[in-house]
Amino acid sequence: WRDGMTELDGAIGLADASRRVNLAGLWAWVRGGGWRGPYINEDAETWIDANVAAVPALAADPHADVPALARQWITQRLGCTDPAAVETLMRVLMHAPDTILKTFYVEPYARARRDPWLPSGRFIRDDVVDAEAGWRIIQQLPDPALDRAIAEKQQAVDRLAADGQALHEVAEDLAPPVGRKLAHTMDYAETFAQTLRDLVAGLVAARRHSARPDQTLARAAIDRLGAAQRAWVHHTQRVAAYPGTATAFESETLFEFTQQMIEQIGV
Repeated sequence: WRDGMTELDGAIGLADASRRVNLAGLWAWVRGGGWRGPYINEDAETWIDANVAAVPALAADPHADVPALARQWITQRLGCTDPAAVETLMRVLMHAPDTILKTFYVEPYARARRDPWLPSGRFIRDDVVDAEAGWRIIQQLPDPALDRAIAEKQQAVDRLAADGQALHEVAEDLAPPVGRKLAHTMDYAETFAQTLRDLVAGLVAARRHSARPDQTLARAAIDRLGAAQRAWVHHTQRVAAYPGTATAFESETLFEFTQQMIEQIGV
């Protein structure tokens, strides 16, 4: 298991590992983030506490029922008893692993790598988005995989939007200000996923346009790259300032690289 890519063949998680060895103790880094971030304020670590509760439970009992652990955390440690709120939080927690994979990785690229190290291809590392690395990934994919790359990003956005809306609806049923902060974290994740979705879609259209110049593809590339820029501004300059969210992701290439590409395609 490296760099969080648990969808690779043969990769294992904590529950699998604890079945194979005799654990005498456990040290786990459950706070997330990288050397540069994202950093979470100490008064907004509710989601982290879900991991704090689950990690030792899975180490002690690899056969533990994960949904049961999630429900226990919601009702006991979070103190939530409202049925609608409990079910919403359960849905968010159960969706999280797949949504995270679809957001942060390009699956066709990751699966094609011989070495499992850094399956993101430096597209996303810590809190840094490298648009040029994303472009290199898109250029390496076979054409049929390009649509899959776009689809997985769209699926992540759709899931985050639906779960976020549901969480906003039950936020007032959670102890204040926890409910509102948790809802804000979904806004944070959704705007980040929107940025990556539009960036990937724009890069795919640009690649196809460069191979076979076409006005429709050119317009699609310009529109989607521009949408990525707008989503990025929303994420970094507005949503990341909401109470309960982590520090914003950063990029030294996203604006400059996408703007150069837009101008080249326009010419």
